[in-house]
Amino acid sequence: MNIGSVVLKKILFLLLILLFFAVNSYALRIVSLSPSVTEIIFKLGAGKDVAGDTLFSNYPKQAARLPKVGSYIHPSLEEILRLHPNYVLGMREGTDERIKAKLDELGIKSRFYRARNVEDIIFTIQDIAKLLGKNPKPVIKRIRHFYSSYAKSGKTGIFLVSIEPLMASTQNTFINDIMKCAGINNIVKDNALEYITIDKEFIVEKQPDFIIVSLGIKRQIEAAKRLIERFHLKSKLLIVNPNIYNRPSYRIVNACLDLRKKVSR
Repeated sequence: MNIGSVVLKKILFLLLILLFFAVNSYALRIVSLSPSVTEIIFKLGAGKDVAGDTLFSNYPKQAARLPKVGSYIHPSLEEILRLHPNYVLGMREGTDERIKAKLDELGIKSRFYRARNVEDIIFTIQDIAKLLGKNPKPVIKRIRHFYSSYAKSGKTGIFLVSIEPLMASTQNTFINDIMKCAGINNIVKDNALEYITIDKEFIVEKQPDFIIVSLGIKRQIEAAKRLIERFHLKSKLLIVNPNIYNRPSYRIVNACLDLRKKVSR
């Protein structure tokens, strides 16, 4: 082997090292502050870019094994910084606004999305896909297939996110779109707020065909059953999975299909 070829090999090796560091200097390290954002990133095929997420980020299974930075409502700034992110992504609803202010002060890029309806969710998916350099079209196409038009069954319903106190989703939410996708008319009309406290008398007066409860707490589910029995409501109680229904991610399609099945039984 002559000296020239040895030198050339060394140069090529050095170039490979420089290329490695150049690529990694631009590699994304995302901390996700919302289970729905985590789901979207993994669905787009960029799970490897997630450095950490929140305690309730449990889907897909890989997300549950990532380092945790606290809860969705109260993430720890210290834990976020420990993961050295170059992007922090989350949802506006429920997130402490001071977190974004602190991230801005520290020069860490962040994006926080809204999810009042299906179009907001589609925008979130598109924007995250652009950041990741991924193609969102297959994911969005499936959402639009189910949410472009709604069946009208004439059935009415109320979607409760809490029993003690009684709190329902208004028509100003993506949950309302899920109900419409399943052919259910939400009896809680449009409101400036997304979720409002109601009284038992309201439900008794409206007599909805369905009372939909998205709670994982057994005592609250039992309280919903007692409510129906006590006031002799003819409403059918539907217990749904909060991890699917309450998260503004691509799984709103799963929620729609699941609710259609429950309504048709």
